[in-house]
Amino acid sequence: MGVSLEHKRHLGLMLLIVSSLIALDQLTKWQVTRVMRLHESITVLPGLFSITYIRNSGAAFGILAGSHAGFRLVFFGLTSVLALALLGTIYVRLSPADWAGRVSVSAILGGAVGNLIDRIRAGEV
Repeated sequence: MGVSLEHKRHLGLMLLIVSSLIALDQLTKWQVTRVMRLHESITVLPGLFSITYIRNSGAAFGILAGSHAGFRLVFFGLTSVLALALLGTIYVRLSPADWAGRVSVSAILGGAVGNLIDRIRAGEV
């Protein structure tokens, strides 16, 4: 039994979104490190949106930032794998008609993979 055309379309959409967001994520991070100083901010839309160059070796809000680098690598590696597996499971269980859900999960997957790349490459995001 082969893979249906609809399934291939959904998988293609997910791969397009995920790979595009990973590329955009890595490109913008590279550009920020190239043109900005650490802790510098650039206002894009006054009062609404700024870009600030920050490094975070921990989790959200710097949690675990002070822990040993080896522990962080293992911890974030395992949690990333679990998160990717969970997101993949959610994606395949979504209704084929739920395009908003599929696009949303794909976007989250792209961001998660981008952060995993940063953790492996630099030990921080």
